[in-house]
Amino acid sequence: MKRSDFRSAAALVAAVAILGLGGCGRETITAPKDAKITVSADPDHVSTAVGQTRIRVEVLNGIVPVRYGTLVYLTTDFGLLEPAEKENPQRAKLETNSNGEAFATLKSTATGKANLTATSGNATGAGSANFDPPGSLRLSLSYSPQSVQYDGSSVVTAHLKYLDNGQIPPPTAVGFSVTEGDGKFDNASVETNLQGDASSNLKAPNQTVGDVTVKVSAPGTSSDESGIISFYDIVGSIRGSAEPDSFPVQSSSKTITITATVKGKAKQTAMKDVTVVLTAEAGTFSSHDKSVSKVTGADGVVTDTLTLTASDQLGTLPKTIGVTMKGTDTRNNSVELSEAVTVKINP
Repeated sequence: MKRSDFRSAAALVAAVAILGLGGCGRETITAPKDAKITVSADPDHVSTAVGQTRIRVEVLNGIVPVRYGTLVYLTTDFGLLEPAEKENPQRAKLETNSNGEAFATLKSTATGKANLTATSGNATGAGSANFDPPGSLRLSLSYSPQSVQYDGSSVVTAHLKYLDNGQIPPPTAVGFSVTEGDGKFDNASVETNLQGDASSNLKAPNQTVGDVTVKVSAPGTSSDESGIISFYDIVGSIRGSAEPDSFPVQSSSKTITITATVKGKAKQTAMKDVTVVLTAEAGTFSSHDKSVSKVTGADGVVTDTLTLTASDQLGTLPKTIGVTMKGTDTRNNSVELSEAVTVKINP
């Protein structure tokens, strides 16, 4: 054998070996253990005359899609999936796209509810889809707004249409009720208009802060629909304190604890998630600046330390140093209150 032939043969053997090793199997990618899986059907109610709906599985690692090609198993307890495993038509082996999504089709000619489960690694998500009789009505809800100030109101609108063809039914009485929370509808029963819509206004009569669960029902639908409207508080007061608020002049630095307490307007209870900006006429806060911004916790309180150097304390005594506190509701930036405290330096 010529040397060149020997080299060619050796190269061929090496290439085959590499290909053989590489062909042992693709890497199996599964979702991280803390990943979140969402399963949804579009539409989630479908007529058996249509007989199929699209299932979307989304897998996120925090707010970021998981790796392309992440393996997801989707199962259903009703109907058949496409694509599906040969041995089990109610189980699909899917892979995510670059957006962390995977899709399948769920089919059924029988009426019933399908409970869907998606798993990847140790992460699990669930959803459902409903197959309703031909001629059924689809009831859906919208809110304007869904998060509302405690003394405001939300318009809850029911939308009715036939599942088979999407057409609008004749005027139909829709019932509005509250199942949990302090809320009341202006009208408990409203007839749909020519667009298939019926609306009722929801308020919190006692100006209570919290969630209100509503239920909307209509004849001809397979199930009632429920939703949650949140009534939130706004900044009602901000009170400040300095500890100590008075002290004799020092030849060294002095540390003062500045505290701001924020309460809501509705019930004068602790207000969470309020941005408070503390600004001092002299000295520096923990940020090493004359101003610092903090957000209240569940107790409605923010604290920080103000350090006054010996030179900050110089001047005609007694001397006062002011600290202003400006609170802004992070949910409603138009609500803003200010407060001021003083630290007195004595001879």
